Amino acid sequence: MSVSIITTCKDRLHYLMQTLPEFVRQQAAEVIVVDFDCPKGTADVVRSEFPGVRAIKVDNRPAINLGEARNVGAANAIGDVLAFVDCDIVLGNDFLNALAGWSGNTYGEFVGVDDIRGTCVVPRDAFRFVGGYDEVMTGYAAEDLDLYARLRLVGLERIVLPNKLIARALENTPEERVRYHDIGRKLSFARGRAYRQLKSNLLLLSRRPELDLELRQHIWAKLSEMVTSPDIFKQEHYIEITLPSSEEEGMLPGCVFTPSVRLGVRLAK
Repeated sequence: MSVSIITTCKDRLHYLMQTLPEFVRQQAAEVIVVDFDCPKGTADVVRSEFPGVRAIKVDNRPAINLGEARNVGAANAIGDVLAFVDCDIVLGNDFLNALAGWSGNTYGEFVGVDDIRGTCVVPRDAFRFVGGYDEVMTGYAAEDLDLYARLRLVGLERIVLPNKLIARALENTPEERVRYHDIGRKLSFARGRAYRQLKSNLLLLSRRPELDLELRQHIWAKLSEMVTSPDIFKQEHYIEITLPSSEEEGMLPGCVFTPSVRLGVRLAK
């Protein structure tokens, strides 16, 4: 079993220069850094100072999209297991050793500490089967939780990784946390929560590991309008999504069933 460590960077090169040496020290199959249109030229710096690290440059991305950035890294990875680690995470010395003999029927995540929650371990084949991260989700949308839910949906078992495998998380400033995001943190969290709730129900109805891209884009656009509405703090807003109808056979010839999911959202100030 081989492991690829994947991290992304957009304007956080100062953190990456502190954490990347620890990634390299793990002696994984490879370490991949995705320069997601970083204004500080992350790819060039990495190639110069860490020639053994694979640096991949993505241009023309003014807004941050962690899902897309991580998917780019995963598409170029050779490891049997993918370890996604944010660029502000300092790995502990035993991180890679703890993954020895990792099962293809499990994925690993950290719980209880928000700053390290985005770090996870996923079999490459399972990651690709469910379609990777949902690139429709931007901002603080918890695209990691969406991925975990879909992995469980197709039968993978969750392994809670011990927090001691992370040495520490570097502290971000409030400005850094919202830079390159389209809306504020609270509205962003609310949009992501509503999206994940609606999507999880639709996936159960459709019995698939991922929804069609066009449908996901439609839902995201509607929710973006909803959470930025001037009266979202005063009254409940609703969104309803209808799936294709199915005509029954056998005992119910000619009967048509049309599943749908309706979700209400009202935010507190």
